[in-house]
Amino acid sequence: MIALIADDLTGANDTGVQYKKNGYKTIVKVNSDFNMNDIKKYDVVSINADSRILDMKSGYTKVFDIANRFNDIEYEYIYKKMDSVFRGNIGTEIEAVLDAVNPDITLAAPSFPANGRVVKNGYSYMLDGNGELGKSIINVTDLIQKELNRPIENISIDTVRKGTDQLISYIESRLKEGVNVFLADAINDGDLKIIAEVYKKINKKIVFCGSAGLAQQLAIISPKMTEIDYVNEGGITLLVVGTRNKATLSQTNNIKEAYNLPVFHVKVDEIIDGNQEDVINSIIDEVAGYISKGKKLVILKTSIEDENEFEESLKQDSNEVMKSQKIVKTLGEIVKQLNKLVNLKYIVSTSGDTSMQICESLKAQGIELIDEIEPGIPIGKIVGGDADGILIVTKSGGFGTDNVFIKIMEYIKNI
Repeated sequence: MIALIADDLTGANDTGVQYKKNGYKTIVKVNSDFNMNDIKKYDVVSINADSRILDMKSGYTKVFDIANRFNDIEYEYIYKKMDSVFRGNIGTEIEAVLDAVNPDITLAAPSFPANGRVVKNGYSYMLDGNGELGKSIINVTDLIQKELNRPIENISIDTVRKGTDQLISYIESRLKEGVNVFLADAINDGDLKIIAEVYKKINKKIVFCGSAGLAQQLAIISPKMTEIDYVNEGGITLLVVGTRNKATLSQTNNIKEAYNLPVFHVKVDEIIDGNQEDVINSIIDEVAGYISKGKKLVILKTSIEDENEFEESLKQDSNEVMKSQKIVKTLGEIVKQLNKLVNLKYIVSTSGDTSMQICESLKAQGIELIDEIEPGIPIGKIVGGDADGILIVTKSGGFGTDNVFIKIMEYIKNI
């Protein structure tokens, strides 16, 4: 078994689906409250620690407890999912895994070239439209080191591109000097493949850390053979836009215009003011009336007075967390009530918090992954609870091409 630990649900999904695409039977557990006996039939278990919004101490404890449970069973390796734009308690959660399982080597490579996010010289970059390095965003080595109680060393792109054997020789030489935590540069999938192949050629206990990019290469080098077994049953598709990320807002506008659809606005300001029940009742009435006319695709979108005021941050303060939780809990309750009222078959959810709260509201036990529609955008089947069997697509705010929602709808139609 391979164990993945992510700090939010979209991360657990977009990393887990890399294994599913390569034949691994994969389950995503929507929270850390799971029975070890229930996961033994799977090749890969991807666990949502739901820890991104927690303080460092709470995040450490939660991730440590999850990783520690795997000491009682045989497993191939633990993969600590890192957010590709480095939100959350990145170093603290890596430290928690290392303290729990005590690996010989920790090898991190957070690049996700398919989504334009790469690391060179220990710094994070976004690729421009021509595939060239844009402006440096973050010193990833320093970011992790600030939360890590052991040294971490960057492995340069030049060392990586000497090949897996030379990379292993370099790692082994540094082990002799007492360094066993590494952050490797990678600019394309070929670089990530070289890093992934370390696992097949070195006889040591390894913890891998990264985004969906490294996970994809680890799955590719040891594929299995299974088939997708889902049949489209018709029904209502619900698109829930719970992020104000500019990329998602543009994607939402594109599907709205392409299909000439209305958008049902969930008023954030009223939720924050404590009027959640009024907001829920209003949306339910509007959507129910719309569906009664034979409509099959519903778009719900959180709305604030000034969308331009929004900026994403690596960490939210306690006030922002409180407001965010009010909003996503309201969205979850709306989805829960709609699921009782209409023939809901497909949910498309944006942002990890929104996806998590939807699953919690529906009492889902997990998501059995099916496929990946675009890089980092998986589709899976809800397991257990009030929505057992419903398909769900989860998308991180900044992920996806301009027409990703249109592509998702076409995918669902053609299953």
